[in-house]
Amino acid sequence: MVEVSQILWSAQGVSEPTKGLRTAPSPRGAYLLQVYLIAGNVTGLPAGLYSYQPKGHGLMKVAEGDKKGDLFKVVAQPAINSAPAALIIAGIPERSTANPAWIYLEAGHAAENVYLQAASLRLGTVSIAGFKPEDVKRALALPEKEQPIYIMPLGKK
Repeated sequence: MVEVSQILWSAQGVSEPTKGLRTAPSPRGAYLLQVYLIAGNVTGLPAGLYSYQPKGHGLMKVAEGDKKGDLFKVVAQPAINSAPAALIIAGIPERSTANPAWIYLEAGHAAENVYLQAASLRLGTVSIAGFKPEDVKRALALPEKEQPIYIMPLGKK
């Protein structure tokens, strides 16, 4: 659980509490992302779908049970089944009123942070972007206003 906590913090954690700044840059400080954790076999964390809450560095359970199977049905990437956990990085386009494309820039920054943190923890990850966002939203019952951008399975190398 300690490693997963560090990975989540690297993606969207609060790095400067006074100003509410986060670990990944965000255009105009709009914070356009929502990060989810699918926990399958994570020590100290029941299987389920969780929403990462940057303020307070916590998890909010969205659904119980290992949802990797549901995700695999619509994405069909073997890394999803073999990894003990996966991140879903979703953008919230309505927060990006100046330029909707900014959600993709911010998602790239967050994914890069996850890669760097995973490497330092000797974990493996890969970015999966070849999927239909609507299928992922439906499979995981994500909010309509959110747009899945990346899926990043996580596990020991």
